[in-house]
Amino acid sequence: MKVCQIANQQELDLFVGSQKRSQFLQSWPWGEFQRSLPTPVYRLGVYSGDKLRASAQIIKRNLPLGRRYWYVPRGPVVDENLPIDDYTFVWRELMKELVRAANAEGAMFIKFEPPLPRVNEHFFQSLLKNEAWQTSKFVQPPDTLYLDLSLSEDQLVAAMHSKTRYNIKLAERKGVRVRQDVTVHDFDDFWQLMEVTAKRDMFQHHSRAYYREMYRILGQSGFLKMFLAEYRGKIIAANLIILFGDCVTYVHGASSDEYREVMAPHLLQWRQIQAAKKLGFKYYDFWGIAPTGADEKHPWQGITRFKRGFSGREFNYLGARDLILDTFWYRIYKTVQRLRF
Repeated sequence: MKVCQIANQQELDLFVGSQKRSQFLQSWPWGEFQRSLPTPVYRLGVYSGDKLRASAQIIKRNLPLGRRYWYVPRGPVVDENLPIDDYTFVWRELMKELVRAANAEGAMFIKFEPPLPRVNEHFFQSLLKNEAWQTSKFVQPPDTLYLDLSLSEDQLVAAMHSKTRYNIKLAERKGVRVRQDVTVHDFDDFWQLMEVTAKRDMFQHHSRAYYREMYRILGQSGFLKMFLAEYRGKIIAANLIILFGDCVTYVHGASSDEYREVMAPHLLQWRQIQAAKKLGFKYYDFWGIAPTGADEKHPWQGITRFKRGFSGREFNYLGARDLILDTFWYRIYKTVQRLRF
């Protein structure tokens, strides 16, 4: 076994993309997008001979007072076909090098979001051994819905909530049109819709420059696509989806306060699902729902009802864990976080 930096895009993307429910946040294009922001990115792999067995794409984050931490979104990714003993060995070899490299750069901690289901909590604990870990606030949503795209369109429609089916048909009857051929002006419309949506639904969105750079970097290769819903010549809903490995992921959506009665977001979402199925993907990820049993006042309840209307199987990730490297500064960091929130 050897642990070293990954320098080959095809090698990384073939490995990460071959795992079930492929994690686009660990893909090469996503790392290049982060670098364009600009944010330093570090890619590390574990090799058995010339075969990649595990990878970690790390995003380096700066904090005040010259502090920093490393973030591994939905990673590390370890070959899911390995026997448990081999999986454990590969994981620990990767951890040793990550800790060494992070300490060398003075990182305070490493934040992980392992792409493991919550039911594997006991197994994950066995990987940690005696290291200083702490459960942390998630960055990526730990609870989501996956649609199985091996089902026929008729089966997918039959599994929907009756109101969702009705709203899709209503949008079609009203003449809502969905397209994905995007111009510069369409991006401006998307941004305006995003501002409207964030204000209406009371959430914090990324900057205009962030979305623009995302589309510039990821849209050229087809890694990211924008779908638009038009009514009476006006764009009234727009979504961004990412296509990677075996999965299409619905990452950002926005809609107008006008013409809400024509139910454009329902038809828009269905057209995206149809496109994902036609392209041969195995899963459609709705990317974030309120956790089961959440209070009715949970801020994600509205969007969760919308997503659940399309059916799908709930998947619960482990969530975030911090591997603490500098106990003194980590305690200060957590204290500041509690005071801020």
